[in-house]
Amino acid sequence: VDAPDGSIAFMRPGEIGEFDIWSVRPNGSGLRRLTESPSNRSDYNPDWSPDGSSVLFERRNLEESGDDLHTVHADGTGLRQVTDCSGDCWSDNEARWSSDGERIAFSRASGPRSVDHPTKIAIHLGNTDGSEIRPLTSPPNGYEDHDPSWSPDGRTIVFQRDRSTATATA
Repeated sequence: VDAPDGSIAFMRPGEIGEFDIWSVRPNGSGLRRLTESPSNRSDYNPDWSPDGSSVLFERRNLEESGDDLHTVHADGTGLRQVTDCSGDCWSDNEARWSSDGERIAFSRASGPRSVDHPTKIAIHLGNTDGSEIRPLTSPPNGYEDHDPSWSPDGRTIVFQRDRSTATATA
């Protein structure tokens, strides 16, 4: 994923966790680790903020559900948790900044813990500080929504709707 200045954010195997987030200039210079995922965690799917000051990413829990969204400054400081996936939330993933940098869209997997898999995966919206999170989509049974992407003017979000690979039993 490219920043406005051309820097690329990407995943790279970590020393402690499975993957960390790194950045590099297109010519290969300026390689910098932005995150160091903790043990049994992995940092995935980086997305630069529109102004290039921060990276939004998901921190996956490799032992149980509860993946959360985080941000980190472009220099690797200021790590901040944005969402708190708990209760019926299984994971927050595939996050993208709005073009004005004020909001995020992401996929949230949810459902009762009495089932061995999420029963709903829908697109959610929220402010970049994690406040005012609300569902945008409500896929019908047998479907799940993924990979939101904002239009340049920030008024429209497109996403991918797939047939679910899990059978809802709840």
